[in-house]
Amino acid sequence: PYAPQGKGQPTVGDRLLGRVVKRTRDTVTVELARDLVGTLRLEDNLWAGPYTEGKKRKGGGHTGVTVNPQLKDMKKAFSPGDVIYVEVLRRDGTRIDLELVPIPMMEGSLVSYPVVSGGVDTLVGGWDFDRNQTRRYLSDTRQVASTMKPIYYSLRYDQGMAPSTDLSGASFSGHGYEGHGKGKDRVIAWEALLRSRDTSSQRVWSAALRATCQGANAEEGCEPREKYRDWAKRMGFSDVERLLDGWGNEALGGNSQSPLAMARAYGTLAARGRAPRMPLVRKITDREGRVLERNIQPLDPHASFADTLTSLWDLTLSPPRDETPSDEPRALGRRPAQQISPVTAFLTMANLVEVIKRGTGKRFRRPLATSKRGPIELVTKRLNREAAGKTGTLDYDVWFDGFTY
Repeated sequence: PYAPQGKGQPTVGDRLLGRVVKRTRDTVTVELARDLVGTLRLEDNLWAGPYTEGKKRKGGGHTGVTVNPQLKDMKKAFSPGDVIYVEVLRRDGTRIDLELVPIPMMEGSLVSYPVVSGGVDTLVGGWDFDRNQTRRYLSDTRQVASTMKPIYYSLRYDQGMAPSTDLSGASFSGHGYEGHGKGKDRVIAWEALLRSRDTSSQRVWSAALRATCQGANAEEGCEPREKYRDWAKRMGFSDVERLLDGWGNEALGGNSQSPLAMARAYGTLAARGRAPRMPLVRKITDREGRVLERNIQPLDPHASFADTLTSLWDLTLSPPRDETPSDEPRALGRRPAQQISPVTAFLTMANLVEVIKRGTGKRFRRPLATSKRGPIELVTKRLNREAAGKTGTLDYDVWFDGFTY
């Protein structure tokens, strides 16, 4: 049998292995266990289709793969005896409607948390732990691509660069890296981040590094690389001594950070320059019910009514004030420390809002492509709130870091 034994009948959302026993053009009958069958219907699986690759490249790989296959005939797609992975889509008495489970060839990671109330909501390390045990949200082996740009743009804004600063788009060479561009494509700094212009951004990065030890920032024995690392650390980066060297490729995200660290950095911008609260543990109690540790804010959506009242009482006993170096971590009633100027954070955030509205992230607000025949039109609703963020694209990775408000 393929269905779990001893757990009753499968319910909506259960995923199981099944064996194809009969098929027509529009339906496939799938055996889930002894005397238990379900049905795959064409209209529920229009997204599926055979995997096809484009022409082979001379240097290896292919020019492209099928991204919109549109299944049209179930009889051609399945054969009796095929073992397939399905999910229970609907259940009505003895009728069980199934949907194919897409098994991705790629892996991904997701980190999400509420900036105001604090506490991590989601940590996704991959598609299936049985297939791969890597916790990608903690892995710092992936280059961050253009999601690095807001980090040093914020530093340059903090140093006094105006968003209207005129930048050249010509080829750039320096700090051990050479980038190619078009000399006639001049652009202001605001648009350079919005359009993710590489050579213009390299100039911003280089100027930010030079300015860390010039003018009002000048100190005896000042080291630009250390100042640069300090800014990234304040933003939320981890292990900067190992992962940031001050080489020119870092302007285009040639350095690596974990998704958790990138989420923390963008959360600093969303919190107007304050370090976001990201405790992984909200509360610990002993067997007697005594609270050993509690990291719950009054607005935490996951808190019980009793915990919300307790957190409000805690704040009443200890009026909020900013954290100081002498405070214990997450001390009662302490606001997170101000890591960067709120003006700098707001300016960078406003620039990232434009990235979503009309820059490289504008598709984030567009309806997804749909089929006229299927219920997948339900996913076409537009995002109903403001968003800010930055895309990052490599030959082998795709990033998006951002936030809504």
